[in-house]
Amino acid sequence: TSGGSLQRVTSNSLGLRSPEIPEAKPSGTVRIAVLGASTVFGAYAPTNSHTFPARMQELLRERLPDRSVDVINAGVVGLGIQQQTLLFERRVSRLQPDITIVYPGFNDFAGYCRRSARARGRPWVARPLVEFGMPPWLLSIELLLKNTVPVRTSSVGLRPNVKVDTLNIEPYRQSVQTLLTTLKASGTLPLIARNARSYRPDQPLAEQQRLSATARFYNPCFDLEGLHELYERHNGVISGVAGGLGVPVLSLDEVIPGGDKYFSDASHFSSEGEQVVAAWLADRVEPLLSEYSKGSR
Repeated sequence: TSGGSLQRVTSNSLGLRSPEIPEAKPSGTVRIAVLGASTVFGAYAPTNSHTFPARMQELLRERLPDRSVDVINAGVVGLGIQQQTLLFERRVSRLQPDITIVYPGFNDFAGYCRRSARARGRPWVARPLVEFGMPPWLLSIELLLKNTVPVRTSSVGLRPNVKVDTLNIEPYRQSVQTLLTTLKASGTLPLIARNARSYRPDQPLAEQQRLSATARFYNPCFDLEGLHELYERHNGVISGVAGGLGVPVLSLDEVIPGGDKYFSDASHFSSEGEQVVAAWLADRVEPLLSEYSKGSR
């Protein structure tokens, strides 16, 4: 409604935003896990069924009525690549996914800012300028806080001052390598997506500034140009590591246009974006399902 919206999040016994799924996989069932952070979780999705993993499951079941297909939403807010590896090892792997799609997200960016601040002896924290008091019936305070970060917060001890060409990207490369190697060793078929974002260099500068507000807040040591460069460097690492391991790369950054239509902020999908991503991924995955004959795993 014009006055706001309700978000309902339910989790299963593994703490995932997915229906309850028995660990013992029935014969003939194909399972697809989507591993990642808040974008996979569905940061703005009003219900579980509005997330792109849930919508992808719905599409695949419609297209393949003679197959049993589960799509597991294994996105957890705030996880970086290393934590996603642990999540797969400790929880997702026990569900025996035949295919695992990784959408890494951007949480690893913040580590560069933290390391930069520590190197200068000035730890960075986001400090509110204004504390909001909300009525008890308003349940979307987190969303409100996100949407007001440019006017509500300041960065203490850190300003855009980190040049991307001086960063050591090797730890990120190693983390991606470890994650994909872990997935392959488990017996799942890994696919990894390049990250998409709402703001692009070909947009007017004012539009880029508006669309990138949350990205600049959470990564305050980079200016707009630096964020663009870091996105491309991380996506390049994803493509390079995956190519070396023979893991298919899903170029979502090229498929999903920038702007407001498909994004709710700098990087999280809108409702329409969730649907487009679900359909595109279903198109990529559907041909692979023929490799899994009933009872093959």
